[in-house]
Amino acid sequence: MPEIRTQGRNILHLSVLYQRQDLIEFLVTVYPEISFITTLDANGDSSLKIALELKDVESAMILLQSIAGKKMVADLPDSLIMAITIGKEALFNLVLELSSIEQVSSYCNDDGESALTKAVSDDRVEMVEKLIQRGVTPVVHKRSCSKNIFDMIENSNNVHITRAILDSYIEDLGEVTQRDKKYLRDIIIRKSPIVPFIIFQQSGLFDDVDEVLESPLFLAARTRNYGALLFLLLSTCCGQRDWMELAHQGWSDLHRLYYKKDIYASDIYILTGILPDNPKQKLCPSQTHLFTNSKGKRNIFHACALGGCLNVVIFVYEYCRLFHPNECQYLDEPDETGCTPLLLSIRSNNEDLAAFLIQKGAKLDQNLYNRGKFNTSFD
Repeated sequence: MPEIRTQGRNILHLSVLYQRQDLIEFLVTVYPEISFITTLDANGDSSLKIALELKDVESAMILLQSIAGKKMVADLPDSLIMAITIGKEALFNLVLELSSIEQVSSYCNDDGESALTKAVSDDRVEMVEKLIQRGVTPVVHKRSCSKNIFDMIENSNNVHITRAILDSYIEDLGEVTQRDKKYLRDIIIRKSPIVPFIIFQQSGLFDDVDEVLESPLFLAARTRNYGALLFLLLSTCCGQRDWMELAHQGWSDLHRLYYKKDIYASDIYILTGILPDNPKQKLCPSQTHLFTNSKGKRNIFHACALGGCLNVVIFVYEYCRLFHPNECQYLDEPDETGCTPLLLSIRSNNEDLAAFLIQKGAKLDQNLYNRGKFNTSFD
């Protein structure tokens, strides 16, 4: 058997370093001793670490398939994160198979990343799903990790990854604080993709957030999330359906659902931009909770002005005109500081939005305009 050297590199280290896969396979087969295969060099590196640092997948696979594979993985907690970085599915699968779920769930590297956060940041959908299937769950706070579920969702632009994370996370919300739920809600509404928002909305978690000083509708308008705003206004019965499929249904099909009282006139308007002919039943579901003024006596038009999206304010105005006409009287209503939606849009130099508000009856109070600064956030 080759001499095991506690200092420097042995023949296995050198074989890996020079990427001699034939020699590596010979050594781990002829000398199948764990102590030999797992020996560290003078730098404290195992043969597996050298192979992974070189991104030598073939050499790493030979080592992992040896008798010492499980111990090498246990001795190198970074191995799974390194495999994710390399991005080869077969290598990842083998390292994951040899890893203990406790180690995968608890370990974070020097950058504060776990295997799950690394897979998310590298946009590896299948790896994220396999980690979750193995029992790795997204956590809110972990002492050893600087990145958590909030970072995962906020930094992921992949709908499939966000869906997998949310589905896993929502199943285990018993120990999550109200503050964390509110923070997660705010992140979801800020995100542009509608699917993550729908998953979170349908979970019912919005209804369980205490001391929310701003309705989800206001937050969607303020953060320019048009898709989330539309979905919030859909009735529950409509929202629980496949609304993308509904949006592509014919006019007669939507009318059939409407007259069967499966959906509201407001649902048809949101999906098509047109009201049904001669509506003979309740136009929209109860939505008072969505339009309740937030702190500072700000209304939905303040939120639209803060968001600065002309399409959002146009839709909100037309929707209110049809279904909540009383809300239209607040178009020019000042908040507790005396600031109107028009003044907010002017101070944000949003001429198009200001012009629309003026067209709909908003008036500029020169005295208020000259008075000074206005708070342009909900904080």
